[in-house]
Amino acid sequence: MKKISKDKKDTLILLGLGTAFFCVFATQFFAAGQQKRIASHKSELGKIKNNNSKLQRLLNREALITREYDEVKNQIKALEKYMAEGDPYSWVLLKMEEFNRGYVQVKARVQAGKVDQHPLFPDFKFEVIRFKVVGEAPFHELGSYISDLENSNPFYRIENLTISEKNGVPSIIRDHSYNEVLSFNFDLVVMIKNQPRS
Repeated sequence: MKKISKDKKDTLILLGLGTAFFCVFATQFFAAGQQKRIASHKSELGKIKNNNSKLQRLLNREALITREYDEVKNQIKALEKYMAEGDPYSWVLLKMEEFNRGYVQVKARVQAGKVDQHPLFPDFKFEVIRFKVVGEAPFHELGSYISDLENSNPFYRIENLTISEKNGVPSIIRDHSYNEVLSFNFDLVVMIKNQPRS
């Protein structure tokens, strides 16, 4: 083996040290860059997982809202059977005729109705018709008649009730029983099925 001169030896040592420093520097530089990229990817992955979690919560919330909407829609469909449909006047006449069968002493008739210009609530999507009901009934029957009529349908509402003595004649008391016949009239407010306001 040949002997290497001192200058060549120093050059080889410097070259080896330079190469080692370059390798260490390159490794550190590239490793640091890779670590930054890895940290950046981890951060992005964390954001994606967070967004995925938020999306999952929104999807679960959507399912809950859809289920609640369907339940309310079914409840509305169940309640619509109490609303007037078709020709409202014929519908009310039929319902009142059925109801009046249970009150033989009450004589009541329905007069033509008109669409109520004032909705029950702002932006309420169903129309309301107001029918005038007039008649006469014994005092003791009238209260239960009105109460039962209003309770017979969740969408019936009785307003503007007026009661007076029949033809202005005072009551007759016989055998300590109260047989006064009263004249009455009131507005029967009825909601119409599937008639949205425009």
